[in-house]
Amino acid sequence: MNDNAAGSSHASNAAREQRSSRQPRAQQQAQEPGQERACQQMAHALRETDQRFRRETRALRDQTHWLLCERQGGRSSGGGVNTQIHPDACVHPGATLGENVVVGAHSVVAEGAVIGAGTRLHARVLIGPNVSLGRDCVVHPGALITGGVAAGDDNHIHEYVTIQGAAAGLEESDRTVHIGSANRIMAYCHVGPWCRIGSRVTIANTVWLPHHVQVEDQVMIGGLCLISPFVHIGRLAMVGFLSDVAVSVPPFTMAEGIACDVVGLNVVGLRRVGMSAAARTALKRCYKLLYRSGLSVPEAMERIAADTDASPERDELLRFVRLTQLPQRSRRVKTEPSAMQAAT
Repeated sequence: MNDNAAGSSHASNAAREQRSSRQPRAQQQAQEPGQERACQQMAHALRETDQRFRRETRALRDQTHWLLCERQGGRSSGGGVNTQIHPDACVHPGATLGENVVVGAHSVVAEGAVIGAGTRLHARVLIGPNVSLGRDCVVHPGALITGGVAAGDDNHIHEYVTIQGAAAGLEESDRTVHIGSANRIMAYCHVGPWCRIGSRVTIANTVWLPHHVQVEDQVMIGGLCLISPFVHIGRLAMVGFLSDVAVSVPPFTMAEGIACDVVGLNVVGLRRVGMSAAARTALKRCYKLLYRSGLSVPEAMERIAADTDASPERDELLRFVRLTQLPQRSRRVKTEPSAMQAAT
């Protein structure tokens, strides 16, 4: 009797579970047409949004006169003869482009920018307002030049370099960053406002020139260097890899180190530019008096003026030292060994 009751209760529970499981399926089947309609409406709305975006983009291109690629032999919106501009690039009608200029995909040339003949802008380059680039320059992908920059001819500006002047509050003709010609500025470098770079300068990867830095002609700066503000690097100087340059570097010298200091004369660089042996010998004498004699800077300058013959290189070095603030003594001055060191 009890077994029959237990069996009947188990059967009733199973039937109840089966009925309860059928109800969600029925409700789900009833909801599926509504969900399908909602998905269709969402897809239709997305298609309309995409089409509207495409129409607005085409209208914006027509409104701002985006130049088409390879307009051979004609002029359009400031473009010179044989200018080639990718369809996905944006060139403002107020920009001036010389002959044979190439602008890559997704690059932007703002109003008031001047691009010299033969210059090539690779993909994703940003040229801001009040920027002037000379002839035959090459700007590699990802570079940014904006805020009042004047650059000469044949400059190579590599990937993701940022050159930023201080354009706020300045007049249209002002240029806060001046760059000479035939320079190589390698990837990830930064040049800040009021910096001046001469010609034939090589700056290796990831060098930081924050602001008010002056680099003269034919300077070589190794990678990963930090140049402090108001530092002046003289002509034909060389700065070693991973240096923290907190004081000015005189011309014709080499400097390196975390606590950067002058370590010698740039003899190889002087030979490469054709400097005579007599001039190199005179500069070696000047270097020893400044950095190896133990004299203070004013004393060393008096000795140099008295003991060395006048030459353009010597006068340039003295003028540089006179105008910049060099440390009174070099941290690498060679001193005479003590009695204990001599005994050992």
